[in-house]
Order: sequence, then structure tokens, then C-alpha cells
Amino acid sequence: SYLLLFPTNRYEGFPMVIVEAMFNFLPIVSYNIGGVSDAINNNITGYLVNPLDINNFKNRLLNLINDVSLRNKMSLKAYDKALNEFKLETMISKYDFLFKELVNENM
Repeated sequence: SYLLLFPTNRYEGFPMVIVEAMFNFLPIVSYNIGGVSDAINNNITGYLVNPLDINNFKNRLLNLINDVSLRNKMSLKAYDKALNEFKLETMISKYDFLFKELVNENM
């Protein structure tokens, strides 16, 4: 099995590449910056590392490389989260609810 490394230190609102990886059964090692933590559950679907903590990033990566069982477990959890929270129908429903709530507040 594989995994996704997301070593960017650039702020990005919600990087869709993480969700795409999760739909492909990939656990993720990423710096905890921007909206990354909205997708990754630390120690469950991957690892969130403090920005610029290169040693911890490397250690988390090696941990997943060397522990096939953990990598497989995180892969399944990542896919489950993507399926339950980020499939198109779910996202549309969440946006629809939000828009209706906003409209009702302004009336």
C-alpha cells in the first residue's frame, strides 16, 4: 500500500488533494496548516505534524513505512472518513443546509 506526503508549509484553505488521496485508501502525513486538520484525524487517518517540525515529519513517515498493519488500518479509516464526510452528495447537503441557514438569518 501507499501513502500521501503533504509537506507544504503554504497555507491552503482546504486542500482537495488530501480528500482525493483518502478516497484512494491513502493515509496522509502532513503539516498541520490551513484546513488540513478538517480532513485528517491525527493518528487515525494519518498524521498531523507541527509546521517546520522536519524530524517529527520524518519519524511519522518512517512509522507508516515500517508498520504495514498501521498503514493498512489508517488507509481504511481514511477511506471511511472520505466516504462519510466528503462524497459529493454529503457535501451538497452540507452546503444546502448552510445556505438555507444563512438565508433564514437574513430574513
